[in-house]
Amino acid sequence: MTTKSVEETMELTPKHLPGFAARLETALPFSGIHEYGKLSALARFTDMSAAGVKLLFSHDRPPRHLNKFRMLTQGLVEQIRSHSGRGIKQNQLSDFLLYNSRSPFTESERFPGISSREAFEEFDTVFLGRIYVFIDEVAKENGINMFQDLQPGMLKIIIDRVLLLFSEQKADLKSKSTKELVKSTILLGQAGML
Repeated sequence: MTTKSVEETMELTPKHLPGFAARLETALPFSGIHEYGKLSALARFTDMSAAGVKLLFSHDRPPRHLNKFRMLTQGLVEQIRSHSGRGIKQNQLSDFLLYNSRSPFTESERFPGISSREAFEEFDTVFLGRIYVFIDEVAKENGINMFQDLQPGMLKIIIDRVLLLFSEQKADLKSKSTKELVKSTILLGQAGML
């Protein structure tokens, strides 16, 4: 082992803001890691023991050594990408976990000005059902099965974008331009570009 690699393994994770454990918990659902099993999953990412990972939560702190923290964030980014299709960057996740910077997971920051929850609350249940059926019909017209042909998590992103369209532009379900916008959204989602 060279001196440089020893120094790299001894480099400490920078100081962080309180709430690290809560922010880490925020990332887990997007990665598909469940409450039961999170210790062993995170231990695999970091080469730490499950007891060591448990300390991250109980002491509200990241791993002491920077290389372990980098392994944690890299493992989570890869897991999030494969599970939910979100293409977040390692430095985004690191900044969020350490410094509570802009969350890569909140809808309101992905779509400034409105969240999908606000859009959802704006419409009644019957209209929401018609939007979901409309999205599915447009997809089928274009040979896309919304439940099989999309990356995991992409259906929710498509629905969020279409709800945003209806909320901001008061789009009409019978309009040809609305159908084209929904078609474009589905095709972009299928290509992983949303």
